[in-house]
Amino acid sequence: MKQLVVSGGARADLREIRQFSTRRWGRDQARDYIEMIIARFAWIMVNAERGSRYDRFMPGLRRVKVRRHAIYYRDLPE
Repeated sequence: MKQLVVSGGARADLREIRQFSTRRWGRDQARDYIEMIIARFAWIMVNAERGSRYDRFMPGLRRVKVRRHAIYYRDLPE
């Protein structure tokens, strides 16, 4: 069974996105945006092959956009 592993750098990015969004648009909107990003993680688990390929940076790297941000990931067999 596949599992999602979120890197420490990605976790830090999520914290920064939440903090910036809270300051800029308020707590509720920041929460909604983070939930949208997390929902995209779930989507990736089911649709990993649908992300845009970014092999030029790293073999197997893919990208999915979420509004003004992007999630970069690799779909590994294990």
